[in-house]
Amino acid sequence: MIYSNLPNEVKLHIINYLLVKCDECKNETKYDKIRRDVTTIYYRAIFDDDFPFPRFHKSYNFLCINCINNLKKEYIKPLHDYI
Repeated sequence: MIYSNLPNEVKLHIINYLLVKCDECKNETKYDKIRRDVTTIYYRAIFDDDFPFPRFHKSYNFLCINCINNLKKEYIKPLHDYI
C-alpha cells in the first residue's frame, strides 16, 4: 500500500499514532524516540554522609530522548536510566 494514495483522514489517523508530544519540550516526536512513564530526580553529590537532603521528583508520561540528555546535563537523573 502506498501512503500517498490514502485519503487525508486516514493519513491524519496514522500520524496520531506515530507522533507523541513530549511533556518537557512540548514537541511532537516519533514514538520510537520517546520514553514512557519516566520519573526524574534532582541530585548533586555534595555530602558523603547520611544528611537528610530533600529529593525532588518529577514524573512524565512521555519524555523524548533529547530532553533526557538535557536533563542529565542539569544533574537531573531519570530513575530508570534508558540511555
